[in-house]
Amino acid sequence: MSSSRQTGMFIYPWDIAESGIEAVMQTLQEARCNTAVVNSSYHQGRFFHPRSKTFRRLPFSGVSFTPEWSKYNRLRPTVHESIAQADILGKMKEACEQAGMGFHTWWVGLHNSTLGLAYPDLCVQNIWRDTYTYALCPSQPEVQHYAKALFTDTLEQVKPERILIEATAFLPMKHGEHHEVCLLPLGESLQWLLSLCFCGACTERAELQRIDVGAVRQLVSRLVSQMVDADSHSQVSAEAREVAFLLLEYPELYHYQQSRLEAVDQLWRSLREIAQSLGTALDGFPSSTPFLVNQS
Repeated sequence: MSSSRQTGMFIYPWDIAESGIEAVMQTLQEARCNTAVVNSSYHQGRFFHPRSKTFRRLPFSGVSFTPEWSKYNRLRPTVHESIAQADILGKMKEACEQAGMGFHTWWVGLHNSTLGLAYPDLCVQNIWRDTYTYALCPSQPEVQHYAKALFTDTLEQVKPERILIEATAFLPMKHGEHHEVCLLPLGESLQWLLSLCFCGACTERAELQRIDVGAVRQLVSRLVSQMVDADSHSQVSAEAREVAFLLLEYPELYHYQQSRLEAVDQLWRSLREIAQSLGTALDGFPSSTPFLVNQS
C-alpha cells in the first residue's frame, strides 16, 4: 500500500457476492479506503442491511472457504458453500492487489453456536453445569486444536496481509441468546460469576495448579445466591458489585481466574506463532474487551 496509515472497511463476503466486487471496490475507493477487511469465519445471527432495506439471516456459524479437512479432529467447520465455491475471498484479494489496496481478513474463533450445539461437552459450563452453547471453552484441548487448525487453514488459503482475531477468550453468560430473559437486574459481579466455567478441562487445569475447585464452586454458588436473593442490584453492597473487589477479597477466585487466563494466553501465543511462521501480521479484535469476564 502507498500509505502507512490503514483506512478500510469491515466487509462480509456475502455482501460482496450480492453487490459484486466492482461495486464494493468502487465504494471503498470513494470512501478513500486503502484496505479491505473481509470476514473469513463468522457466527450465526440476523443482520439488518440499510442499503437493501432487509434482514439477512445466517443460519449457522461458518467459514467462507473450503477447509483442508485433514487439519481437523473432532471439531470441523461448517462452510458457506456458495461463497466458497464462488471463491469470493480469492477474487476480492485479487481485486485489492490490482487496485494497490491492502487485503486483510477478520476471523471469529470460539463464538460458534453450530459447533457448540453439536458438542456441548466442549462448551463453557457454569456452576450449575448449564452449558453456554455459543461459547466453545478455550481450556478444552479439542477446542484449542480446532482454533489452531482453522487459523492455519485460513492463513494458508485466504493469504491475507493481516488477520484480526475475535472471540479467542471466554464469552460471558449474557450474550444475546434467542429470547434471552433475566428476571432481575444483573450487576457486573453477578454476570462475571455466572460466566466462570467449571467444565472438565477448566477443573482439571485448576486442580493441576493445586486450586481447590470444590471450594471455589461453593464460594461462587454462595455469592451468586446472595446476589440473587437480594433481588435488587441496589441491595448488593457497592464493593460486592465490583469484580475487582471479589478478586481481592477472595484469593481462591483470583487464582481460579488466573488459571483461566493461562488457557487464553496459551491459545493466543499459539496463534501468534502460527501467524509469524507464515509471515502474516496479527491483531486482536477489541470486541471482547467490554466483557467483564475478560476485563477481570
